[in-house]
Amino acid sequence: MSIDPTGASSAVASLASKSSSSTSQATKDATSLADNYEMFLQLLTVQLQNQNPLEPMDADKFAEQLTQYSSVEQQIKTNDHLESIINGISASSTGALVSYIGKEIEATGETTVLRNGTAAWTYDVKSAATATVTITNSAGAAVYTDQVTLEQGGGAFVWNGQTTSGRTVEDGEYTINIEAQDAAGNAVTVSTALTGIVDEVDMSGGEAVLKIGDIKVPVGNVTAIRDAS
Repeated sequence: MSIDPTGASSAVASLASKSSSSTSQATKDATSLADNYEMFLQLLTVQLQNQNPLEPMDADKFAEQLTQYSSVEQQIKTNDHLESIINGISASSTGALVSYIGKEIEATGETTVLRNGTAAWTYDVKSAATATVTITNSAGAAVYTDQVTLEQGGGAFVWNGQTTSGRTVEDGEYTINIEAQDAAGNAVTVSTALTGIVDEVDMSGGEAVLKIGDIKVPVGNVTAIRDAS
């Protein structure tokens, strides 16, 4: 196909200045598509008006261009629908996360909150052992130490917020450390999990996290959830 460059170039220059904007990428693409589609039709009109009569526009190529443009239009519509679905899923996920607030959770970790004179952890040990339990405050200073006997399997350790000397400490963050040995004196690994009541859901980062006081717990670390007693 041959085009008269004089008539076509002026038409193309006037059409090329068009632009579009939108608050979302999908809406922006759709708006841009509509503008470009109008431009596309005007360009085809210019081509028809300025084509060489001896070499008229190939009808097959004309149909191919329309088909390709239609395919792009359908893809953008699909993206728009996907964005709507993702937004729906996100809203549903937010509602599910909010349901954690006020619930007592159990999650992997060693640090929890002493609240109203109570802090609790759960533990798991593969064999019976004797252990030294040490609890430290947020500054890393040991405030409580005790010798305990651990039965094989899981259990719980509840601390009343009193130091080894009997002084009551302030509510806040405290970390437990359990060093255990079996009857033969061999070290035994003890896994711990924190427990606490969720105060809020923090969605400011890339991953939503649950907050117990100032402690952030990734949702993926939660192993149990129950009504607060």
